[in-house]
Amino acid sequence: SEERGGAPYEIWKWSASIWAGVLSSLLLSFCPLLWMYSIQAEVFAMNNFFVALLLYLTVRYQMERTDDLARLGAFCIGLGLSNQHTLIFYAFPLVLCILYTGRARLFNPSTFLSLVMCGL
Repeated sequence: SEERGGAPYEIWKWSASIWAGVLSSLLLSFCPLLWMYSIQAEVFAMNNFFVALLLYLTVRYQMERTDDLARLGAFCIGLGLSNQHTLIFYAFPLVLCILYTGRARLFNPSTFLSLVMCGL
């Protein structure tokens, strides 16, 4: 089996540029707001986690286009929205992008219903 290195590795595979993976990981790692909110006893740290997780799942879905990744993304969006509602500003464009790129498979009534149920 192939060893995976997280989001930088997936972005590198997706964009075919190692510098895109390095730059994306450095931008996330050295973002001052990310570190400021990670040490406060608030909901921001978990919100940052869900944003990073949704970015990772979006890149994985764009590469593999499996229904399981779409369901996992819907589940993470539902969990993230129960934590902080501002995630909708990030999740809504991602949902539109995923539904557009996977429209042939995801608009099947049973698949779409399973996505909705995973998001609830």
